[in-house]
Amino acid sequence: MLRLYPIPQPIEVRAAGKVLIGAEAEGALKRYLRKAEPGLRSWTTTTWTQFAKEITTTEINTIALTGDLPAETAARLEAQYTTYINENVAPRWKQAMAAGSKLAPANVRELLTADVINEWAERRGETLFKGLIDVQQRAVSALVRAATTTNPLDQKTLASLIRPILGLKQQDVNALLEAQKLLAAKGLNLDTQRLRLEQMANRRQAVRAERIARTELASAFNGGTQVTMERAEASGAFEGKLVRVWRAQRGNSCAVCGKLNGKETNMKDPFDGKYNIPPAHPSCRCVVLYEERPRGA
Repeated sequence: MLRLYPIPQPIEVRAAGKVLIGAEAEGALKRYLRKAEPGLRSWTTTTWTQFAKEITTTEINTIALTGDLPAETAARLEAQYTTYINENVAPRWKQAMAAGSKLAPANVRELLTADVINEWAERRGETLFKGLIDVQQRAVSALVRAATTTNPLDQKTLASLIRPILGLKQQDVNALLEAQKLLAAKGLNLDTQRLRLEQMANRRQAVRAERIARTELASAFNGGTQVTMERAEASGAFEGKLVRVWRAQRGNSCAVCGKLNGKETNMKDPFDGKYNIPPAHPSCRCVVLYEERPRGA
């Protein structure tokens, strides 16, 4: 839930009935992601790769035996993620928020101030950090639990999978374990199995990095427009009322976003009682259109 920011000073009043942020938002987000996504995706995979290199054989053996990250390993992972967010993600959030605010009328863009952007990024950073840590612990636990119960793996194979699953989710680990069963059923030797599983893990890691980059940039882009329009409305900038309209990417929307497409709500109520602004799910590229309508309409 967005906090209440200090109400800015009133600015020029707009005429009611004008579309403030309209159809161009969809194309603008798509262009922005095309430009900004590769850099963040690269930083994400670099972070995981660097951390994997730093894990010692002793730590891997401890993980394989206990199913948990040792305290020292967990502390280093948290430090890596903190650096990753502060140095690489947060600046890109701020750039994306500023880019989203540019869709607003010229006379309200100034309302998205640096302190507001910094506060938004700080809160988003706390959420992302917790999510990354939780996902990692669940993935490691799922791998070790399965390897010692339902899908036994030799110690060397289990150890070889711990590094490449950094960044992966539990469902990715489950897919790797299912693939291992198929490889074993084909009679492939253990070394070949390990190589194939590592390659599969690396591909999935790249996909997850792309998903994180796209989702986080889209969240900030849409956050920039939302906060800008909230502050504009609070300033008394509009004669009419603001209405938000959900817009899914045309010709490429999932079932969730397809149902949300065209839905309307006011500035305070979420769409369908659940979604405040896009993204509605990982890799979502939906946007919100803001329209000013006469009061009472």
